[in-house]
Amino acid sequence: AQLFPNTTVIDALAVEGGNTISQGRAAGAAAITLLTFAMFHSQHRLLLIAGALVMAGSMVASGSRGPAIAAVIAVLLAVAFSPGRSRGPRVAVTVVTLLASAYLAFAANLVGDRMLTFRDTSAEARRRLWDVGIGLIGSEPLGIGWGRLSYYLPPGTRLPGVGDREYPHNVLIEVGSEAGVLALLVLAVVLVLAIQGQQRVSATAVEAAMFAMIIFALINSLVSGDVGDNRGLWVAVGAALVTRGTSFRGGQSKENPAPANTLPGGVLKGPRSSQLAETKRPCGT
Repeated sequence: AQLFPNTTVIDALAVEGGNTISQGRAAGAAAITLLTFAMFHSQHRLLLIAGALVMAGSMVASGSRGPAIAAVIAVLLAVAFSPGRSRGPRVAVTVVTLLASAYLAFAANLVGDRMLTFRDTSAEARRRLWDVGIGLIGSEPLGIGWGRLSYYLPPGTRLPGVGDREYPHNVLIEVGSEAGVLALLVLAVVLVLAIQGQQRVSATAVEAAMFAMIIFALINSLVSGDVGDNRGLWVAVGAALVTRGTSFRGGQSKENPAPANTLPGGVLKGPRSSQLAETKRPCGT
């Protein structure tokens, strides 16, 4: 990693070949995963928290506000809505880690002025694009066509150096304005099903991390990037829908798994199960 001082972001951390937003998202995803595992596993908990703090510091140093806000909300929702016992330790681990992250970030001067304001050029440009996109959803319910937003932008709304590749920096507004209201409704239903299904099975560290990751990716997609840029959201949604489908088809959810001594068909192992099997054997065998 190296620092990229330029005319847009000064002294912001970014990975070579990427940008500050991708750096913030990658570090934020790593911090969420490490912190979620620390919630559920007492073994190596301090090591996991230390790793989460390092990744959180890297995320803040990127100067990207979206990933930082998304990470905090995702972790809090994972704690609040993940089923299972031991919620107290999870809350304690989360609160301590978030407070420690904030303290260390300010103490190490990682928090730039850009992280503390929403009145800069970037935020104002996004608000103008959102206003145009929302207006198009109402005036063009069938959509204006993919990638055609630049033709509908009034003077002074275009971002410098972008050309015709203008997008609202919000996937819901992008889908609604460019593909139409019906596509927006379908997307909303898919997102709700994915989030709801993942939340139901998030009683383990892996599934809770996936639940937090969907929230993290969704919030990021509402403030930055287009449909293609937010490919991480579609991966997380697809995994959640597969998990939802297999849990319902199997008749058992990961939240309420079948007992370990269960035979196929739901018959419990034991003396009575063997007797039942004997009575079901065909005559002459």
